[in-house]
This record gives sequence, C-alpha cells and structure tokens, in this order.
Amino acid sequence: MKLKRLLSLIFLSSFMLLRADNFQNQIIIPSVDIENPFWEFAGQPITQAEDNCFANLIEKWNAILDQLWMKLNNKIRQDINISIHQINYYLEGDLFINVYDDYCRRSYPEIEDAQDADFIVLNFANFKLYYLQLQKPLFIIVKNNNNSLFSEAVGTDKKGHYLILNANVYNSEEITSLYNPSENKSKFRIERNPNTYKSQIIEPANFLHFGIAQAISSVIHQSDYFSKILRVFTYNKKPLSQETQEFAADYVLFQSYLEATLQSKNPLEIARYLEPKVDCLHYEFAFLWRDFIQDIENCYDPEDLQAYEDLISFERRAILFSSQDDE
Repeated sequence: MKLKRLLSLIFLSSFMLLRADNFQNQIIIPSVDIENPFWEFAGQPITQAEDNCFANLIEKWNAILDQLWMKLNNKIRQDINISIHQINYYLEGDLFINVYDDYCRRSYPEIEDAQDADFIVLNFANFKLYYLQLQKPLFIIVKNNNNSLFSEAVGTDKKGHYLILNANVYNSEEITSLYNPSENKSKFRIERNPNTYKSQIIEPANFLHFGIAQAISSVIHQSDYFSKILRVFTYNKKPLSQETQEFAADYVLFQSYLEATLQSKNPLEIARYLEPKVDCLHYEFAFLWRDFIQDIENCYDPEDLQAYEDLISFERRAILFSSQDDE
C-alpha cells in the first residue's frame, strides 16, 4: 500500500465496537458547540438571536427526527411484522454485511484499485475529518463523477468505510483557490435557475465542507448500508414494500442533510441551497425542510441576517449580470 493511500486511512480514535444502535433517530454533530456555535458569512460573524436559540433548535429537530424514525418503524411493522430495532440486529450478521460489501465492490471498482489522489485534496479531506471528529477508520478515494455534485460514503463498521470524493469538485485547483482567492472572482458560486430558489448561491468553502460532512453522516450511522440492504431484506419470506424502501432511503438522506447543515459555518446558506434537493424527497420531508429553514432564520441575529441577505442579493445580481455580459 502506497504512502498516500496510507495517509488516507484515518484513525482519530480506537475503532468503535460493532453495535446494533447506529443512532439513526438522533442528530449527531460533535464538531459544534451547541451553546455557542461559530457562524459567519464572507468573514463576517453571525450571532445568535438569543441565548440557547440554537440549542433549542437542536432539541426540537431531534424530536422531529425521532418521530420520523418511529413512522418508519411503523411502516416496517405493517409490511413484515418486525421492528426496525430487530432489523438493525439482523444487519449485524455477516450474511447481510457480505452481501452489501459485494454490492459496494461491484458498484465502486475504485475500492479495489484506488488511484493516488492529489496530496492537497487528501490533506483538505483529512482536515475536515478531524474537524468533524470522525471516530471510524476511513479510506479516501477521488474519482471523476459528472453525475453528482457531492461526495459519497459507503461501507460498514466491520468491513470498513470509503469516502468517495468527486474529482470535478474536490481538486487541487478548487481547494487552493479557497486559500488564495482571486480579486476578480466572486466569493460565491451560483447554480442554474437562481431565481427559482433562494438556495442557489453559496460560498465555495461552505459547499466543499458540506459535501464531506454529509457523507460522514452516512458513515456515522451506516446509512447507505441500512437503506440499501432494506431493498433485499425479507422476513418470513415477505419483503418491504416499495413505499417503505423509498421512505427509508429518503429518511437517511434527510438525516444526513440535517447533520451536515448544522455543522456548517452558515447553516442558513446550506439549508437554502438544499431546498430543491429536499423537494425531490417524500413530501413530508420537503414540508419539514421549509420549517427547518425558518427555524434557522429565527436563530440569526436580525441585523446579521439582514447584512447577509444584502450581501447575497448584491452577489446574485453581480453574477447574473456577468453571465449576461459573457453571453
């Protein structure tokens, strides 16, 4: 195994024991001081509207997540007369783990033949893993992927986890520009159809951080393994319904979005950016996300929020006018 591959194997603490409880009904955000979160936009600080505002938000959304988890549990019981907790114990067995591991190796051949990634990219990813306080060993793989903006994470606690970064996003040029910004380059990136959602403008540093944080959420909860294996899981020869499988997949994605957003330096920016993506999930998650955005807005000091709104409004107009000029 080459040196760079070794560098991508992270041991921030001892390997966690295999356990049936993957905390799938909880928000896990170890990198955040809940009482005094660090928020900023374009280098300007954002303060809480009042003390304990963010802590109260976490408590509220932990309760909502638990309710959604119980709803999934009820769907599973109705389908196959078994609890979600029992399924988690079944998934500890080698049979399911080996089936999923085989799926990962067929779907991601890079796992078997990983290429050396640029040291700048590995260093950036390692720094983020340290900040996010990941407590599981992880291989980092960089691959070209035109179909996804974000990174992915696959694997199990027993067989190992893999963070797969999209080389079109995570490359030395993109990362270097974060630390050596050009005077002529906007501090924000903007997606197509910016007038459809407020969400389509975002700072590159926040964007790159989110991609890794969202994937690490999957590692913490073994989410990809859980949602994928439900597609083939049967009990007394009865499979889960397509509706339940889709709800489970949307649930774990929703949880990862929550955790990655709340570990951002500007949660409102990320929450707005994700709105069109959450709108593609089950309608219940889409409606809840609008409430989540509002709750984050309510946590921001009104003056700081207005200063942020003014800046992104200016940046959006500047980028749009620049795009028109180029055409």
